[in-house]
Amino acid sequence: MSQRFTQQPCCYLAPSSTHRPVPPPTLQRLTPPRPTTSYSTEKMFRVRKAPSEEHTLANFAYVNKADFDATQIKHIRIDPGPAHHYIFSIRNDPSIKQGEIAFGVPHRKWAVLSLDQEIRVSPFTFQSSEYIGSIVLSADFNAKKNVTSEPLNADLMAREFSMQFGGQAFTKGMRMAFRFEDKEKNKTHTLSLTVKSIEGFDINKAAIAASGGGTADDNKPKPIEHGELLPNSGIVFDKEEGSMLNLIGKSKGKSAYRSIINPNWDLQQMGIGGLDNEFSNIFRRAFASRILRIHTARMREYNKLDPNVDLDELSKRTKNFSGAELEGLVRAAQSSAMNRLVKAGNKAEVDPDAIEKLMINPGDFEHALENDVKPQFGRSDDALNRFQSWGMTVWGPEINDILSKGDLSVSQVRNLKARGFKSVLIVGEPKTGKTSLAAQIARNSDFPFVKVVSQEEMIGLTESAKCMALKKAFEDAKRSKLSLLLVDNIDRLIDYSPIGPRFSNPVVQTLLVLFNTLPPPGHRLLVLVTSSSYTFLKELGFLDVVSRVIEVPRLSTPEQMVRVIQETNNYTDEQILEIERNLRSLVEETRLKIGVKHLLELVEEANESQPEYQVTSLLEEIEAVATK
Repeated sequence: MSQRFTQQPCCYLAPSSTHRPVPPPTLQRLTPPRPTTSYSTEKMFRVRKAPSEEHTLANFAYVNKADFDATQIKHIRIDPGPAHHYIFSIRNDPSIKQGEIAFGVPHRKWAVLSLDQEIRVSPFTFQSSEYIGSIVLSADFNAKKNVTSEPLNADLMAREFSMQFGGQAFTKGMRMAFRFEDKEKNKTHTLSLTVKSIEGFDINKAAIAASGGGTADDNKPKPIEHGELLPNSGIVFDKEEGSMLNLIGKSKGKSAYRSIINPNWDLQQMGIGGLDNEFSNIFRRAFASRILRIHTARMREYNKLDPNVDLDELSKRTKNFSGAELEGLVRAAQSSAMNRLVKAGNKAEVDPDAIEKLMINPGDFEHALENDVKPQFGRSDDALNRFQSWGMTVWGPEINDILSKGDLSVSQVRNLKARGFKSVLIVGEPKTGKTSLAAQIARNSDFPFVKVVSQEEMIGLTESAKCMALKKAFEDAKRSKLSLLLVDNIDRLIDYSPIGPRFSNPVVQTLLVLFNTLPPPGHRLLVLVTSSSYTFLKELGFLDVVSRVIEVPRLSTPEQMVRVIQETNNYTDEQILEIERNLRSLVEETRLKIGVKHLLELVEEANESQPEYQVTSLLEEIEAVATK
């Protein structure tokens, strides 16, 4: 069947009369049958690793046919804990024993699963409204050694993706590996992908609309959390922030947008400027949707706003935006739309028909949200990403237990019957991954306001200035209805030194007061604190003002250490066996204990060696730690 490429950013679609796929009436038959009674009950499984790299690249979870027959059950839902669930497509594999379920490394990291962990699994069927109209994926090279500046054709990638993964389940935030065979250049690239967003449609209503029935809204895509990929789903690639990936195609994804906001460019005539401060303050946050309609009124009047821009959905994503920030968001979206009409060359030229062609679409607002406008009372996603530069390594049930306790604290703060304030102290030896775990709990919370407080922001401040900065951070958090504050490395914030000991008493007293002050009625706040000085904080009386203490252990068994090393995906199975043999004797002799962050640092250092010396280098580094 012939195929064409749309003018959307790095997007591939099957043939259609419009830019968005409209399923034909026959697509009603794609709705999978309900599972039979014999497969309708949930079961408990033990997590195992995927048997091979090829299994990982296929993007399935693998089970024995006696547990779930993949010819009858296409998708499953797993529940690793009380607060989260994940959807996967399954495939049968005879090498997987009954009662076991195997995942590739990207899936285990995404769902925060540890090997040998027990999880609840049940069959899952998508509703008619959970089929993918378009999916946006961020891409990066799977390993540093694979990085190349050679351009990759995103249009061909999208076509290959559609052929490899049609009919599979995808969820927002899902991580996966993707092997792209560039047949034009006879080269193969392995990429790491993350699902950034999904738009879905109701397959039954769309079929009726395609036959001339229903309403205009029946065929309108809406953001969804998960869905099934169809043969004519739109696939959009964008490079991950900081990636060296060079995408080419009919367009280059959202990362190709450039901000062209001119400070002297007056958009008053388009109806998106001129709100004074008093007006912005009156409608601040609580009336985000109304303000968005005000800012876009003239756009809609002159048919410059794409009908697919869902202002109600946009207002949900901008709950913590002030009036001025919403105005800036609309300006930035317009800037992105204008940018598409600028002709590149020695001299930038604007398309003479720009006014007629100008149309602000959902992608423009998406780009503005991700790159241009960040709310003062929003989420510190950049800081959370920095805290998890190595990803989330689940090296044992201890980590699952910590995350479950964090999720429970999140649920308690959300509970309207509770008092709405809770503080959790996460303690452990240096380099045990405390901050990464706190960041994961913050991500899992999905709170609209997430703020990070760290010593980096307070370098050079006097004691009084530091106290004022802490007070402001707590006050800002309490202004939002639902907030999370992550106070990282409190030892550094109070200038603690074990020699003496020495610390800043004014900062300590400020923190003790702030931790004892409840948010206003109707406002809810969770505070996460990380520390490596449990005994000292206990002496200060800090443990008396926190609601809960969670301890993060060090790795203490060869199995735990090997699991972390294995998850880096840098060593062959033979090398892993060699590492494990040496670690067993080393742990027996020295009773070695090491933090997960420390071990990952050693792996990174060893990888700088020549390939044939990497294992030896790693073992020498670990031995040096053990014999200190």
